[in-house]
Amino acid sequence: MAYIDSDWRYRFVNTPGMDWLPGMTIENVIGKRVDEIYPPEVVAAVRGSLERALSGEVVAYEREGTTAEGERRWVRVTLIPDKADSGSVRGVYTIVIDIDADRRLREALERQGQELRFFMDNLPVSVAYLDTRRRYVFVNRAFAESRGKAREEIIGHTAEEVVGRKTADQLAPLVQRVLAGETTTYERESSCPPGRALDPRALRPGLRADGKSAHVRGGPRRAGAQGRAGLPAGKEQDLRQVIDSIPTRWSTWTRSSAIAT
Repeated sequence: MAYIDSDWRYRFVNTPGMDWLPGMTIENVIGKRVDEIYPPEVVAAVRGSLERALSGEVVAYEREGTTAEGERRWVRVTLIPDKADSGSVRGVYTIVIDIDADRRLREALERQGQELRFFMDNLPVSVAYLDTRRRYVFVNRAFAESRGKAREEIIGHTAEEVVGRKTADQLAPLVQRVLAGETTTYERESSCPPGRALDPRALRPGLRADGKSAHVRGGPRRAGAQGRAGLPAGKEQDLRQVIDSIPTRWSTWTRSSAIAT
């Protein structure tokens, strides 16, 4: 924690705050301006946030900082204005929290999510995941293409809105069985993909983190389909449940010939 006055000079720094001031001591920091301590690139990066805080706004941002040992780590910085009774800003309290482990984990999960979305979009089946309100949570590329819709026209909508009331009513009894935890397989006539009379489908229950049932729907994919229907951020766990429910053996390989999933 530190205190920077309206002239950008340090008036207070606690001992943990020194962890982010390489080569400095409390004695030689107090009274110096921010641009006398940090290199120009750091000052340029934080200038806008500091100016906003000195104008009276609470500001929070994340950036990579350098510890006293020279290690690069992600930190979350919160700037809190110190306002006088008159409303003028006398200075800014700065609170720095090390979030490096959290940031690295978040980046790893984002990479994993991107890989899973890639796998889903390249599956040779049409797959969708609906919640217990029968609204689409996500769909893969084949599912969206087979219905001639963009992802935005499907996600968040009900089965009736996407496939029509007649089809939704026909599937309602099966969906109820799936929501009760039963895996269900059926066949029906379909106008898509073109040229196929029978459209075998599988409905499989998926258990979410809250213990409620949802269901997965799969079917044949139209050959040569192009395009994209992605997934919302933060759905990696649901996506893994979808993949595990698909009645097809599949895996992916890295360039080093190692099995990735």
